[in-house]
Amino acid sequence: MDADAIPIGPLLKGAKEVVEHIPGIVKFKGAQTGIRNVDAVDLCSSIKWEARHQKICNEDDQVEFKKVNYEQYGFTVQTPTSWQPYDVTSTMFDPGDSSEFHQFVSIWFSNDPDIWNTDEAGFLLQMIDYGESQQKVDARTYLEAAFISGCDGTPDEFGYVCSNARVTGYEENGNKAEIKFVIKEKADVYSQFETVILKIVYVQEDRIDYWLMFGDTPSDFALYSVLYDHIGDTFAVTQSGGGCLIATAAFGSEMAPQVQFLRELRDNTVLQTQSGTSFMTGFNQFYYSFSPAVADYERENPAFKETVKLALTPLLTSLTLLQYADIDSESEMLGYGIGVILLNIGMYFVAPAVLIMAVRKRI
Repeated sequence: MDADAIPIGPLLKGAKEVVEHIPGIVKFKGAQTGIRNVDAVDLCSSIKWEARHQKICNEDDQVEFKKVNYEQYGFTVQTPTSWQPYDVTSTMFDPGDSSEFHQFVSIWFSNDPDIWNTDEAGFLLQMIDYGESQQKVDARTYLEAAFISGCDGTPDEFGYVCSNARVTGYEENGNKAEIKFVIKEKADVYSQFETVILKIVYVQEDRIDYWLMFGDTPSDFALYSVLYDHIGDTFAVTQSGGGCLIATAAFGSEMAPQVQFLRELRDNTVLQTQSGTSFMTGFNQFYYSFSPAVADYERENPAFKETVKLALTPLLTSLTLLQYADIDSESEMLGYGIGVILLNIGMYFVAPAVLIMAVRKRI
């Protein structure tokens, strides 16, 4: 993995030019797993009389965080309870820009979906799935090579001036590091430079890279740093990730209704019980052992893609039953889950076997 391959430069400029298409932004959900209060006296007292105070702070000058599990992308993150996630991938990049990656997603967390024209705080998370194991490099060394040498105050091709880059934290195992630097930009030749402090947290796994990007004016960055630090510190990679690969390849998009249905069913129903979580742990180990290869073959073979889409239809139909089930206990989750599994065994194996035997008897 080359430092030159980091999609940070185009992210800043290219996104600004195309993200005005806000109707294309899709809001989506993860599974909330807990609430935590974090002291933020300086921040909350500084914005006491502003509207954003009510969105972020409580009466005790604390920020209430929710821990959200994005199993489809392989991570958990804690964000202020008022912040919502918006998938801005399609509005920031053309499909060809990420074609070299197995999966690529950009998520904007904030009160406001308008990533470039907002007075609200927020951060951008970018996940890159390479589809196969990558040779790991030390995260700190990687950031130093990618940013520090080139962040020398010289304008780049997009008109940005980067300076004062320095690594502000890293893990000894080499999997995580963070860097902070100053970005200056002129809207045009007659304008004054606008200054933004940018903090990037880089996390690398076997085949997936995560980039958390926090940017704000110097004064606001100082205020919101308690939020940004907490988010960066509590970001965690879960056991797998990669999403509903086979269904995504079959229906063409992470945002396809069928894929959204599977994701929401998993996050909002199955993962809300201990038995469901245990089932998903075992299932993920099995599923991700073969699904990347199947998904790749779907993209290469349209006929196979249509076959898979047709084969998934009975499964999707049976899973809709769980939408109408009132699951309030572990026993109910086990009962409905076993029932759906048996139903699918009947549809995919028993019924075809009976049909084959009946045909053989007539021959």
